[in-house]
Amino acid sequence: AQELGVPMRLRPALEQIASADGTITSVDAGQVAQQFFLANAVTTFTMFAADRKLKDRWGLLAYFIKVMQGLPNLRRTAFRITVDGVQHEAMGFGCIVTNVNKYGVIMTMGPSVKFDDGLLDVFVVDLGIRQMLSLASGVIQLSNFEDTFHHWQGHEIHVESDIPQPVGLDGDPILNITNEFTVTCSPDAVQVFVPHPQPFIPFMPIFAEAAE
Repeated sequence: AQELGVPMRLRPALEQIASADGTITSVDAGQVAQQFFLANAVTTFTMFAADRKLKDRWGLLAYFIKVMQGLPNLRRTAFRITVDGVQHEAMGFGCIVTNVNKYGVIMTMGPSVKFDDGLLDVFVVDLGIRQMLSLASGVIQLSNFEDTFHHWQGHEIHVESDIPQPVGLDGDPILNITNEFTVTCSPDAVQVFVPHPQPFIPFMPIFAEAAE
């Protein structure tokens, strides 16, 4: 919703569709085995995904609670990322294969990450001092994942890790803990109604709508 400028509440989103104040656009999708996703496939950090009961009770604080619970379980591992047949290696705590630029509430992945380019972007996330400082600055839009972590683009991405990882699609745990999986891009997979751009007011409306 944030990526396309769609209201996060159902009623305003339906009102914009009914008003026809927008356009139809094509959105890529990613695929893991027989399952599709629109946003991202994530290893390790899927342990931070909050379930519906926790979100209903605590709103956005649910994610902070899950992060605090999950941090002691983080383990650094070696990743082998094969992008369209070319293998890369990197150390990190987790891997993100994304189709969209927005990540979480206010983070951005980078200017080359697009939902309609027929490609997926893969990041290996490490958390040294330099990365932590850059990631923190990214919260206020001074930096992004593309500036901070290992990054590649491609149509087919195979992920292997020395330590088996939990894997989630679009924020929900999907796969059993595994040390390898393959993600492919399906270009122009979905047609979506996108409202015409609205004036941007940072931070507060996002939190207000998410809380509701």
